[in-house]
Amino acid sequence: MTTLSRSALGLARINDCGGGEICLTDPVDQDLCVYRGDTGYFMIVVTEADMTTPIDVTTATWQALIKVSADDKDPVGAFVVTMHPGEVNVVDCTLLPAISAQLAGTYFYDVEMTLDGKVTTLVAGELTVDKDVSWP
Repeated sequence: MTTLSRSALGLARINDCGGGEICLTDPVDQDLCVYRGDTGYFMIVVTEADMTTPIDVTTATWQALIKVSADDKDPVGAFVVTMHPGEVNVVDCTLLPAISAQLAGTYFYDVEMTLDGKVTTLVAGELTVDKDVSWP
C-alpha cells in the first residue's frame, strides 16, 4: 500500500530536485512487478501531511497508463482505478490479467489524479512484467 502526503498532491515544498529548485509536485517513486497473465493490484491512500486526515477523492478522475517509454504517445495498457469500498480517500489500482498477458519486459507507468481542476501525478515508476511458466 502506498500512502501519500499532502505535498505529494501538488503543494510546493523546498527540496533539492536536482538544482535546489522548488518542487511543485512530488510523485512517489514506486517500481512494480507482476507475472504475465496475473492480476496486479495496489492501493493508494490519500491523506493530509499529518498522514491521518483523509482527503476526499470521490470526485477525482484518474488516468493510470503503461507505456514502453515515458515519452511514447500511445500506451500499451492501463491500470483500472476505482474507489475502495467504504473509503473516501483510498483507490484501488488494478492491472487486469488480460492486460498483463500482453506484456513482457519493463515498462513505465504513472497514476494521475485530477481533483478540483488540478492534475497531480501521485505515483510513478517502472513496471516489470515477468514471463510466467504456466502462461500458454
